[in-house]
Amino acid sequence: MDGEFVEWRQAIGSFFCDAMRAVGTVLAVHLWLALNVMLAINPLLALIYAVFPPVLLFAAMDDLAKFTTFSLWAAGVYFFSLSAICIFFGRRLLAAPAIAYFFYLPFFAVWLPLFSGEIVRAAAMHAALIVAGPECYETSSLMASLHDRGEHAQSHAWMVKNGDRYLWSYREFRFVADSRPESSGGVCR
Repeated sequence: MDGEFVEWRQAIGSFFCDAMRAVGTVLAVHLWLALNVMLAINPLLALIYAVFPPVLLFAAMDDLAKFTTFSLWAAGVYFFSLSAICIFFGRRLLAAPAIAYFFYLPFFAVWLPLFSGEIVRAAAMHAALIVAGPECYETSSLMASLHDRGEHAQSHAWMVKNGDRYLWSYREFRFVADSRPESSGGVCR
């Protein structure tokens, strides 16, 4: 009877160690993702994500509702890029050492969507600028716009055409007339 007890105790101990190892791995990956969110998007969002992980899903759904056109184009570029990566590098990615998966997750979950959005942003803004033919303009990257959220955020891009100032709107996915005072926006030099 003592032998069976020892076996059960060892089995429970082994299960507990394996469970703790799994929890530690999940926690490490979670914190690694939070660090990547902090670097890519916003430190406050990363802190909230670290405490309440579903916040990223809620933030993504909120952005999708607000910025539908931009989000759909960025999602299209993301899935095209993801498909190309899987087609051309899929076997090598799967055959990589286990530590590589630690880097795959932030790449596919944080950085590739950000790069996809940047491609869409650059193409849309520059196409609109070519069509408009402004006297002068200035643009900011998507990453700069994400870092510079809040009450005192600068415009994503601005242009001056025929003396009128226009700001880039991700919500409307085009330049819109600037209704702010003259002193608060970009000026041609």
